[in-house]
Amino acid sequence: MRVSVWICVLSLALVALAVAVWRHTGDAEWQGWQRAYGCDAPEIAQDIVRGFGAERVDRCRSCHAAVEDPAWVDGTQPLRTHPPIGPHPLAEFGCTICHGGDGRALTTRAAHGQDASAQEPMLLGRLLEANCARCHDAPYPTGADHLRRGRERFEQGACAGCHGLRGLARGTLGPALDEVGRRRTLTYLRESIVDPRANDPSSRMPAFAMPDPDREDLLVFLTSLRGPGIHEDPVTQRRRARAWRDAQPAEVAMDAASGQRAFETGRCVACHRLGELDGRVAPDLSHTALQRAPRWIAEHLADPRAHVPDSAMPSLWLSASERAAIAIYLETAPRAELPASPPETYGALCARCHGPQGDGLGLGAGALLPRPRALTNARFFNHQPEERPIASILEGVPGTAMPPFEKVLGRERAQALWTWIRATFVREARNPRVSRLAAPERTAPPPDEASIARGADTFAVRCVLCHGRRGDGRGPAALDLLPRPRNLRNISFLTNLSDARLFASVSWGIVGTGMPPWESLPVATRWDLVDFVRSLSRRP
Repeated sequence: MRVSVWICVLSLALVALAVAVWRHTGDAEWQGWQRAYGCDAPEIAQDIVRGFGAERVDRCRSCHAAVEDPAWVDGTQPLRTHPPIGPHPLAEFGCTICHGGDGRALTTRAAHGQDASAQEPMLLGRLLEANCARCHDAPYPTGADHLRRGRERFEQGACAGCHGLRGLARGTLGPALDEVGRRRTLTYLRESIVDPRANDPSSRMPAFAMPDPDREDLLVFLTSLRGPGIHEDPVTQRRRARAWRDAQPAEVAMDAASGQRAFETGRCVACHRLGELDGRVAPDLSHTALQRAPRWIAEHLADPRAHVPDSAMPSLWLSASERAAIAIYLETAPRAELPASPPETYGALCARCHGPQGDGLGLGAGALLPRPRALTNARFFNHQPEERPIASILEGVPGTAMPPFEKVLGRERAQALWTWIRATFVREARNPRVSRLAAPERTAPPPDEASIARGADTFAVRCVLCHGRRGDGRGPAALDLLPRPRNLRNISFLTNLSDARLFASVSWGIVGTGMPPWESLPVATRWDLVDFVRSLSRRP
C-alpha cells in the first residue's frame, strides 16, 4: 500500500515537471521572435563554425531570424536585416566571431554577455571593430578606422614606454597588455584610461589628457588585445616572439641629429615638455643641459631608478649610443628665455610640479614620488632653517625629481624667487620663538651589526605602519598620508643627509607631515634607529 502511494506521488511530480518544461519552452523568447517573423513552427537555428580557431556554436539567428532577409531592412532588432558585410557569409563565419557574446545562449541577457558569469561581452558600435584583430593583422581592413586610430594612439603616446605588448611595445613598468581585452571588462578599461586610480589607488600611471574620441579609439584597440590572433599559426607565433625577444636597439652616431631622432622615436614628449611639444605629465626638459651632466642623462635613460629610486619613468629600449646622442641633443636644444619677474619665473619653472597655487598639485605631480612639496605648508617651512629652501632651489634634492637651478637662475634670482614664494604661498611669518633643536653629539658606540639589529626591532614596532616592512615608504597607512612617508631605501637622498639630521627627524618629527616625534625613546634607541635606516640605503 505504502509503495503504491509513493508511486502516485512521483508520477504526479513528473507530470508537473513535464508541464512546467512544456510551458517554459512554449513561451521561450526566441520562439516569440520567430513567430513575429512569420514562422509557424519555430526551431533553434544553429550555425557550427569550424574554420576559425576553436569550434563555435552560434544560435543567434534563433532570434535574429531576419538577418539575411532584405525585406526587413527597416525592421527593429532583433528582426532586422544585417548591413552588408562583404566576404563574410554568416553560414561560414557565424556571428560571435565579430560580435562576441555567447553564441550558444538562447536568451538576450545571456547571449549578449550581460550575465555575471559571461566570459565575453557582446560588442556594438565602434567596439565591434576590436574583433577585426582576431583575423586581421595591422594594417587593419577598410572600415576598422577606430581600431587603426587606437593603435596609432598607443604607438605615438606614452603607452608603449611603460606597457609590454608583443611585437609593439617593450615596456616593463606597467602591466603587459597582450590579453588585457580578455582579462578586463570594458568598464574597467574605460575607467583606467580616464583615471588610472579608479581601479588601483596606488597606480603611478598618469591621467593623460586626450579628447574623448581618442579615448574611445584607444579603448577599441585595448579591447582587441585578446592574445594571439587566429590568423597566426603556432609556428609563426613562436618565430615572431623569438625575433622580437632577440632584437637589439640600433647603434647610432653620437651627434645631436641622431639624438633628436632617438628622442622623437622614444616618444619622450608624450610625457615631457621640450619646446612647443608638451605631454603635460612629466618634468620640463627645456633647461636639462644646465641642470644635468651628459653622463647623468645617459645613466638616467638606461635606468631612471638609478638616481631617482621611485621614478615612474620607464627604462626605454635604447642603445648606449642613442642614450649618449640624446644627452648631446638636449645640450644643443634651444632654450626659451626666462622671464624677469619672480611670479613669471615661478610659472615657467616651478608651477608644472608644485602647482599654480603652490599646493604641490601641478600637472606632473601625480606621477612623481616623492610628491612635490606643497609650498603652502607653512608649518613645515617655518620649522626648517631658512637656508634649506634656497639650497633646494640651487642644488636640487638628490633622489627626487627636483633638479638644481643654480646655473639656470643664479643665487640672486633664486633668493628673489624664494622670497616671492614665501610671501605668496607660505604667507605665515616665521615665529622667532620656534627653533630647531640640535641633535646631541653621539655618545653611543659607532654603528655595528648589534646596533642595526636593535634598530630593526624598534623599526618593526614603531615605523612599519608608514614606512613599510622594507622601509620603502609603502606601509599600510602610506596612501592616507600626504606628503607620503619617505622611502628610506633612496640611496641618493639618504646619502645627502647627515646622521644629526636623521636623529633630529626621529627625535622631534617633521612638523607639517605625518612624521611624529619619538623623543620619548631613549637616546641610544634613537641612534640605533639611525644606524638601521643607514643600513637600508647602503650601496651594494
